[in-house]
Amino acid sequence: MKKIESEKTKIAQRQHSFRQTIWKVVITGGPCGGKSTGMVSIREALMKKGFQVLVVPEAATLLLEGGGGSMLENADDEAIINFQIDLLYLQLSLEDRMVSIAQNSGKKTVILCDRGTMDGKAFCSEEMWQEIINRTGYDSDRLRDTRYDMVLHLVTAAEGAGEFYTTVNNKVRTETPEQAIEQDNKLKNAYVGHPHISVVDNENSFVVKMNRCIEIIFRLVGLEGSPGVYLKYRLEGTPADEDIPVPCTKNTVVIHILRGSTKKLVLRLYKRFNGSSEIWIYQQIIRENGVLISRVEERLTHAAYLMLLEQAEPLHKELVKKNVSFIYENQYFEIGSPSNGCGESFLYVEQENLAKKPVRLPPFLSKFKPVAVTDNPDYSSFSLSLVPTGTPISCPLDARHCNPIVL
Repeated sequence: MKKIESEKTKIAQRQHSFRQTIWKVVITGGPCGGKSTGMVSIREALMKKGFQVLVVPEAATLLLEGGGGSMLENADDEAIINFQIDLLYLQLSLEDRMVSIAQNSGKKTVILCDRGTMDGKAFCSEEMWQEIINRTGYDSDRLRDTRYDMVLHLVTAAEGAGEFYTTVNNKVRTETPEQAIEQDNKLKNAYVGHPHISVVDNENSFVVKMNRCIEIIFRLVGLEGSPGVYLKYRLEGTPADEDIPVPCTKNTVVIHILRGSTKKLVLRLYKRFNGSSEIWIYQQIIRENGVLISRVEERLTHAAYLMLLEQAEPLHKELVKKNVSFIYENQYFEIGSPSNGCGESFLYVEQENLAKKPVRLPPFLSKFKPVAVTDNPDYSSFSLSLVPTGTPISCPLDARHCNPIVL
């Protein structure tokens, strides 16, 4: 027992040096969605909790109000591409300077970005966006996944609260309600594939909408409060591309359970990659009688990920899943298909408590007979990764680092 406790202490001490102190959140959405008010509300709430909050202003507004919009008058495709390239460079520069300020301050900091690097994709065609990527040398997956800890999408008032939609409070806003909804949908799809997207709709009052935003950010930075709602459904089989009639993005997830984990306390490493984009996350999940009590995670550098990977539990195998991400009726979904050939997959849903609405599963998945397994320990990553008795195993890094054993 003392040996086990000593091992847990050593792991905890080692992990402590990786504690995240800077979080970057992109706040996006269609016109008149409450972004400006939301950023003020989030900033005030975080500052009361002792956080430094830095705000990256909307780059497009800076260019347009500074006269840069003149190049868009009667603009052809080439002019739009050039404007979006300038906009992307400005966005990247503003974000990077704020990160530098946060790093130099040494304070726990949340950086709120008024729109992000992928917003430009919603304002041009797919062909034009690909040309922008080709000319700048950037990668869409990296721009989307590696720069932000969270994507917070505030749905335009034109969808669900049309009586409050207006253009009078923003001189560069000219969209009709129909155009606003179309733009809102394009912005949502621009970020599909990011590990954390929260879409805040207008099904409740505006005050509740703002409180939902605060709850989401509080949960991200590990403040006390609700751990949120994490739902899991087992699907019979794996949906093919043609089974998902909405825009989606594919990625691969690799999970390692760390030493010191139990069914109640799971410490795990989470690697997610797609093309040239790769992110690394440490997660700590606590459940009591199957009920989620706490879920904390933090982004890691690659070096920190490799160091923690040395603590992988040899009694648990590596879990590899092929993921498909999409948004349906303002809810972010992910389907994970384990690579072990078990013939089933899982549907994952993340939601904050203040949403106070039942999750509407996509009807196009009904033929896969989804069954709720959220509280079933047999379908947890801890259980699914257990190595069968009698299987020779070794650590995941290199056989030289530990001696293979047989259960």
